Amino acid sequence: MAEPAASTPVAVSVALGGGGAKGIVHIGVLQAIVERRLEIRAMVGTSIGAIWAALLANAIAEQPPGPYHQRQANALAVVERLAMQLRFGEYQDRYWRSLFTDGYLKGDAFEKWLATMLWSIEHQRPLSFADLRDRGPDLTVTATDALTGDSLPLSTRTTPTLSIARAVRASMSIQGYFKDTALDFPRASDGVLTERRCWDGGNTGNCRIDIAHRHHPALAVIGSSVTYRGEPTDIDRGTFRIPLRAVRIAGQTVSILMRQFETAIQESLAAEGARVLLIRPPLMQITTLALDMPNEAKQQAIAAARSHALTQIDAAAGILTGR
Repeated sequence: MAEPAASTPVAVSVALGGGGAKGIVHIGVLQAIVERRLEIRAMVGTSIGAIWAALLANAIAEQPPGPYHQRQANALAVVERLAMQLRFGEYQDRYWRSLFTDGYLKGDAFEKWLATMLWSIEHQRPLSFADLRDRGPDLTVTATDALTGDSLPLSTRTTPTLSIARAVRASMSIQGYFKDTALDFPRASDGVLTERRCWDGGNTGNCRIDIAHRHHPALAVIGSSVTYRGEPTDIDRGTFRIPLRAVRIAGQTVSILMRQFETAIQESLAAEGARVLLIRPPLMQITTLALDMPNEAKQQAIAAARSHALTQIDAAAGILTGR
């Protein structure tokens, strides 16, 4: 894709999907977007995608005044360093008392770390969506109502005073693995705040290119999805491996269904005239729970994702520019 002229930058909304450790490849996709001088003006993140989206949106907001491309390039460098340093295992606050009722991880430790990364110096408290308004990309984080199954887009529109760290925690609260996250929402009828228990945002869509388009229909949308790409999956054999085999088959089945769902949404949006590019970078055989992989493996995955995304962006130049 030829770089657009400085006077006519291509603005995009980026949707980063969930997928645990596989989400490290989002960094490579973001590198390609920045390298092609596309301006990220909005972001939608789910689960691991919510972590990178929130960190990048804040890092862009904290950059000194200057050309937007340079600000987002500097901000992405900050997020890349965090991605190399982050060891999720250090924040596993086990909650054995509710192992069989509410998940064996609390999530408090990771939320606390994230709050230090997303901190409002002006107000001396965790950064809220309202604090970020007009200072960087428009940020949306997705969660799922555990009771109704409704999708819950968390943003300035819906939850302006909510801590972004808390919203990200809700987005990554995989049911049965993390303790449910409770958030207060204004009731539609009278505006009274009511508590809603939240599960992982991926339950209602893993890479929300639909929300990205709905919130900013004038922007081209680039989705980075880590759902099933057809890589071989080892299925253990033997009687004593039945439980592990069942888990792996179930996980692959869910991933395939997510991919079909995303493809259907992409085709529907394209039929409406939306400018959408859905990128599925190679996953380098990274599994969802390989959260503390060595930096060498992270770097290889990021490099492969960047190379793949550059090819996809170049091939979709006409779609992204609307020409």
